[in-house]
Amino acid sequence: MLSVCIITYNQEKYIAQTLDGILMQQTNFNVEVVIGEDCSTDNTKNIILQYAAQYPGKIKLLSRTQNFGVRKNFEQTLLACTGKYIAICEGDDYWTDNNKLQKQVDFLEANEDYKICFHNTAIVYEDTGKTDNANKPDQPATTSMIDLIDHWYMMTCSMVFRNEVKVFPKWFTKAFNTDYALQMLIVGNGGKIGYLPDVMAVYRKHSEGESARTWGADPYYWLLFLFKNIDATFNNKYHAQIQKREKEIVRILAAYYKKKVTASGDEITTKLKNAIRFCFMKLNKPAFYYSKFLVQKKLSNF
Repeated sequence: MLSVCIITYNQEKYIAQTLDGILMQQTNFNVEVVIGEDCSTDNTKNIILQYAAQYPGKIKLLSRTQNFGVRKNFEQTLLACTGKYIAICEGDDYWTDNNKLQKQVDFLEANEDYKICFHNTAIVYEDTGKTDNANKPDQPATTSMIDLIDHWYMMTCSMVFRNEVKVFPKWFTKAFNTDYALQMLIVGNGGKIGYLPDVMAVYRKHSEGESARTWGADPYYWLLFLFKNIDATFNNKYHAQIQKREKEIVRILAAYYKKKVTASGDEITTKLKNAIRFCFMKLNKPAFYYSKFLVQKKLSNF
């Protein structure tokens, strides 16, 4: 009935807690755990093998012979999931409610017009001890692709969705945020997104995680790349909403580089001035080919 998709690399400190949160689930349906282990150099694989021996037939380990990288590993692990539904729990997150999967599958079984069910998630900042919730009290119970284009609001470890995306576009593994891209691919052809306010998982933020890296303007390049490709994938069905979002992103990029100009005082290069002009000019132009590698020629490498 349901496959749990896990991707992991060098997460020996966390993977046991991730697996414990999955294996404690109480369901009236069968669950398989599909793990894409991406050639870890620590003890991650051995820990998974110990769990696989303890729970025979429950855990499917996809042991790579070479490092795929996070995005290709994610794609290939998703494709190996055979369940009617898929849940995702990355190797440093964990679930805290043993009825999580049952609640979400029950919701989707009762509501065929919904493609995704997600829930609130605790964010734990392990380096500081601070905690927060991913979703605020005013999070709507039902959303759609239009809301998703407007902003990202679903934590990956909170999702259960229908296993209907069987082929991924070539651009998928080039996307900066494949989680966000996946969510759009799931609901882009129609279907609602359901929200449960229960806090049933923990998303870790820590110095070893990818989210802790300093990316600067990079995510905004990739968002432009993502929206350009989503627009093409769904034949401009959401073009007006995407164009609005693109303009907001370009404004953010323009402000980012304008701040650089201000900080540099009199030492403003012609190249940097041109980059700012380029940003503001694009606010009044139709969508163009957004590729990080092309846009960078104008907006980076200063």
